[in-house]
Amino acid sequence: MKICFVGIGYVGLTGAVVLASLGNQVWTIDIDQKKINQISKGQAPFYEPGLDALIKKTVASKKLIPTSTWQEPIAQSQIIFITVGTPTGNNGRADLRQIKAVAKKIADNLNRRYKVIVNKSTVPVGTAQLVKTIIQNKNSQANFDVVSCPEFLREGSAVADTKHPERIVIGTDSDKAFKLLSQLFTPLKAPIVKTSIASAEIIKYAANSYLALRIGFIDQVASLCEEVGADIKEVIKGISLDSRIGGHYWYPGVGYGGYCFPKDVAAFAATFKEAGLKDNLFSLLDQANQNRPKIYAQKIADKLSKPKTVAVLGLTAKPGTDDIRGSQAILFIKSLVNRGMRVKVYDPKGMMEAEKILQGVIFCQNQDEAITEADSLAILCEWPEFKKLDWNKIKKMMKGRLVFDAKRMFDKKKLTTLGFDYFGVGV
Repeated sequence: MKICFVGIGYVGLTGAVVLASLGNQVWTIDIDQKKINQISKGQAPFYEPGLDALIKKTVASKKLIPTSTWQEPIAQSQIIFITVGTPTGNNGRADLRQIKAVAKKIADNLNRRYKVIVNKSTVPVGTAQLVKTIIQNKNSQANFDVVSCPEFLREGSAVADTKHPERIVIGTDSDKAFKLLSQLFTPLKAPIVKTSIASAEIIKYAANSYLALRIGFIDQVASLCEEVGADIKEVIKGISLDSRIGGHYWYPGVGYGGYCFPKDVAAFAATFKEAGLKDNLFSLLDQANQNRPKIYAQKIADKLSKPKTVAVLGLTAKPGTDDIRGSQAILFIKSLVNRGMRVKVYDPKGMMEAEKILQGVIFCQNQDEAITEADSLAILCEWPEFKKLDWNKIKKMMKGRLVFDAKRMFDKKKLTTLGFDYFGVGV
């Protein structure tokens, strides 16, 4: 098929490349010419394992065509995917300005041939109707359907998740649109779930909010463990053997982060309020999560008793990506700086992006540089190289002995025996 993606972030570029690798003709449209040039050279504009190789292959075969022009891709494509950002706006609501702008540009370039326009960005209920209204108002001759088809990929495993999705949700009241999209997605061999448009728009928010809720739940239990002398790891082991609960997706730490979870929970809470459900669980979850990095920054400040040097390892929300959007580590660092701490930071992949937004910190070339002469060491992300830290060497490099293990990667007894003042989440 001939298709195009408008917006080449994680969702748009990965989706475009995977569908191009299946033999479809795929255009990717973006206003950022620098990104277009990088992709044209076979390079991803961000770090994502396995993506560069697929880009090189599909660009070389001319199945993937990156462009900043609109006329040919929109006119030629049977299916048009909208994959632009929906960041947090006022009062937690999703900011739909990019969606509206794209809808207008699509309307300007549509001909009378039938098109399926797919909202793949994470958007609140009613957005498909909004896109439809914008296009109809600008181009009354257009022949199209608007469909909601949310994406469920994870940064760090975006290629694998797109190639092998657990399900594909198609929200539409059009049999014609459903048939066309089913044909496109059949090679992915995933269950295809047909829903109403409104249900599809809720499914993405509900899925992300539930996953965030599991993290928020176990974070709260971890805080209780810290106060009463329990260990969250033992608690997780005990509750996980209940088949109704399971042992998956328990990640106690300084809160859930990343680009999607914080903004999606906030947007979901805003949707509840707009529907007249002001007292909702997700508003409380969002508030508790925002406070969590500050709680642990204050604990370090209290243990040090006065402003000193803190080394922070790990800036990204998770290993395997260079994306720091929504990272709780960034909020943690800002809280340390606000408390007068001298902060040295290092991350294997996220340094370049962090330098754009973090101020008042010292960016280090490697972990040793960050740790040297530090009064306290905080490990915020479970990058593989951090799991191999040489604690005998670190003891000689550090000035102080305070270690904060946000992800519980290390054995408290071992570090205490070595002379460190260890504290971790949930213990």
